[in-house]
Amino acid sequence: MHVRLCREIAPLEEVWLKLQSEGACHVFQTFGWITDWMETVGRAQDIQPFIVTVNLGESPCAIIPLCVRRVFGVRILTMMGGFHADYAGAVVGKDFCAGGLWDEIAILARKEDVDLIWVRNIPEKIEDMPNPLFAESCLLNDAAHAVSIDGSWLDFYDSRVKPRIRADSRRQLKRLSQIGELKFMIAQDGNERNFLTEVMIEQKRARYRAMEVKDQFVDSVNREFYLRRNKATIGPRPHVSALKLDDRILAVHWGEIHHGRYYYLMPSHHPEWEKYSPGRLLLENLLQWCFAEGLKIFDFTGGGEAYKLEWASVEVQLFKYELSLTLKGKLFMMASDYYRKHGRRILSSLGKIWKR
Repeated sequence: MHVRLCREIAPLEEVWLKLQSEGACHVFQTFGWITDWMETVGRAQDIQPFIVTVNLGESPCAIIPLCVRRVFGVRILTMMGGFHADYAGAVVGKDFCAGGLWDEIAILARKEDVDLIWVRNIPEKIEDMPNPLFAESCLLNDAAHAVSIDGSWLDFYDSRVKPRIRADSRRQLKRLSQIGELKFMIAQDGNERNFLTEVMIEQKRARYRAMEVKDQFVDSVNREFYLRRNKATIGPRPHVSALKLDDRILAVHWGEIHHGRYYYLMPSHHPEWEKYSPGRLLLENLLQWCFAEGLKIFDFTGGGEAYKLEWASVEVQLFKYELSLTLKGKLFMMASDYYRKHGRRILSSLGKIWKR
């Protein structure tokens, strides 16, 4: 087994597509997703590819799409995809059986003057294959939740979903049907995907403002990434859906499907219709559609939001790996840890002082 570094994506296209088709990977490590991210966010942020291949002879049996980003002069080795990638992993072939490759990756990183390795949301496995990024030295940092699709939708709905939620959904459906015609729709072409994506972004931005949290779409490249994904022709493609009341769009979801797994990624709803729970009604339609289509997993990905716990039947632990390779990297990690623990309190105190 040989671990090698590749600084370009294009030369790996053929083997990458073959591995992701025949082997195991999450959508966030597919060739199309990585290429679209690098052409938008990666280009804007001057991200440098640091792709690690694990070879048996001359043929890669695993591709790990890492990258180097510079933050305050610190060179950080992390996953391609940034915060858009909910899982850190690799594309692994059927013959792959290794795990915990961080020692080999660190050797490559030191040669490239990397200061810090910082990767989060590492699942122990990728489908049923070992994740090359998981090792005993990884630390728990989050959990992901999913629905294992088995049996019928009605059996799942009646046995898993609490009676009060089912009753409220029936009530909301009745209220909305008295106002107009309610319809679940799935975008059928690029134009519909783009239109619903733009609506999703506007609804998300309204939600960010209401919650007074960071708006990721202030940076236009994040919008460009989703619109570029809508044009995907290689590998998985976005699945964009909406709940409509006559001509009004109450809720939107932007997700992807890969290897029988539905990725629930970007839900949104119109704030004026929030009292009717349109987001939950759209979620119920999506789950019912997944059961009907014979998919295997409905993946909420990371995060412990209450609504995910109400639906999910599976929990997957997610881990992080951090390793300072230089003094500069160690100081950066110390500062980052301090900010994560105390930053919000400090900013709140400064805000109170400013208002005086």
